[in-house]
Amino acid sequence: NGADPNVDKKGRIRIDDLEMKEEIQQKVALLWNEINTDNLLSVSDIEGYREDFFKLFGFGLPGVDYEADVNPDVQLVK
Repeated sequence: NGADPNVDKKGRIRIDDLEMKEEIQQKVALLWNEINTDNLLSVSDIEGYREDFFKLFGFGLPGVDYEADVNPDVQLVK
């Protein structure tokens, strides 16, 4: 819509206001009642959610060799 985003005191974009709008909450409530195991992939972005969630913990990142031998006992420098 071209409007400036709502930001907090640190300049971070706050989506809370968007998520809490009445029309958004109504849509969520409708979808929540309709979603099930059979239509989960078509009604939601569960795959995108999973990808993003796993990346938070270092999984599924490009350029990482998850088969490489690593030393799990690493001394941290203080």
